Amino acid sequence: KRDIYSVQDGVVLKALQTGYNGGNGSYVTIDHGNGYVASYLHLKAKSILVKEGERVSKGQMIATMGTTGSSTGVHLDFRVKKNGEYINPMKLYK
Repeated sequence: KRDIYSVQDGVVLKALQTGYNGGNGSYVTIDHGNGYVASYLHLKAKSILVKEGERVSKGQMIATMGTTGSSTGVHLDFRVKKNGEYINPMKLYK
């Protein structure tokens, strides 16, 4: 499936439906609380279902995977910051 879901409850900080945007393309950034902020990049153009300031729930569909920005193929670029520093999200559940 190519649907993208929020990994946790939070508030949408940015929901940008654009083409290139410095390589990021269309994206959503969500503040998940406790210092965690996640960005979901290269989303399908015009597929973003949330708006800035909106509260989202864990598992809520927020967009569809795409290939906007400097992407060379359909995929999701998922990034997480903890207190402003990038972290490896795979280590959150170990």
